[in-house]
Amino acid sequence: MMVACTLAAESKVDVLELVDLTFQKFVKSHRFVLVYFYAPWCEHCKEFAPKFEAAANVSQQRSLPFVFTKMDANSNYYTRSTYGIEEYPSLRIFIDGEPIVYRRDNSVAAIIDFLTVKARVFLVKELTTKAEALSVIKGKGLRVSRFISNPGE
Repeated sequence: MMVACTLAAESKVDVLELVDLTFQKFVKSHRFVLVYFYAPWCEHCKEFAPKFEAAANVSQQRSLPFVFTKMDANSNYYTRSTYGIEEYPSLRIFIDGEPIVYRRDNSVAAIIDFLTVKARVFLVKELTTKAEALSVIKGKGLRVSRFISNPGE
């Protein structure tokens, strides 16, 4: 008996390349940006690049709001000096244009865990009515753990 199997191709997320000229405008026009600063000659960067791309794919699969970007810091002196990039590879998270230095393990799991926490902190929205809460959770498979209504409602 022969069984035919097909594997769905994984969609690959494009990691955008930034340069000095476009950097500031880009991080200010996107709420959540992760930047991988690298140097083409750096062996650690060459080892890390596939992990960064894998993290971009996992981030997309989990619907995290981050745009994954990279920058050749060796060729982009202005941005490198502005953000104090002295080691390669280096990661910076920009939320609403403000940088956060990533100083954790460079594994895919550690990066995703960190981004998940940061996204949750910045995406929290106070829902003021029961109708508003129900509209947010409808169709998302979410449950409300507690809804406290105002005494005036």
